[in-house]
Amino acid sequence: MLYRKIKNIFLYHKISNYLENEFSPDSHVGTDKYIDIDINEHFDRPGGHSSCSTSRDTNSLPHTPTAMHSAPLPPAAPAMCSAPPASAQPQIPESTPASAAGIADFLKTNYSPVSFAQRLNLYMYERDITTAMIYKRCFIDRKLISKITSSDHYHPSKQTVFALCIALRLSLLESEEFLSLAGYTFSFHSKYDLIIKFLLDNQVYSIDTVNDMLFHFHEPCFGEK
Repeated sequence: MLYRKIKNIFLYHKISNYLENEFSPDSHVGTDKYIDIDINEHFDRPGGHSSCSTSRDTNSLPHTPTAMHSAPLPPAAPAMCSAPPASAQPQIPESTPASAAGIADFLKTNYSPVSFAQRLNLYMYERDITTAMIYKRCFIDRKLISKITSSDHYHPSKQTVFALCIALRLSLLESEEFLSLAGYTFSFHSKYDLIIKFLLDNQVYSIDTVNDMLFHFHEPCFGEK
């Protein structure tokens, strides 16, 4: 018991130093980057006012319709030149990254046909891990594990993927690849993510120790309801 307390104290300090170096508090990006701008907000709306209107009263503006209509018209613009022939226009080569061939090459290099469920089943088979062992190691319900392993279309939460990384005793590199199959990645804007990343990188797989660290930094623990 004393050894565990001493070990946890060292872990507290290591994680604190790690968070000081890695954590980025600027986690909130301007929401205007993710919201479609309504163009009507920048122009007159029916029955409303223009967002570009000033405080001047339009009735105070001078009305000189006669002067406006009597103004001489500008000379007619010269005729525009005809478009250059097709042979003179720049041609986009078929091998550009935006072409179908470029996208096909990119997919060959980056697309993974293995689903998250298939990778989980493979890890469990290779390491001789049962659903009962996973439950004991990270408190994931057996029904949930069954849902994940039996369906390629079930999408687990990020916390569930973290718990599976711990239960499967994955390295940091394996964990990053496992997360990517579920559409996740470690975020530098989340202390929770960084704590899990640090523990996996240092091969700390005891769920009690992991929960002690999360509790110390006021983050949600595994097995909480």
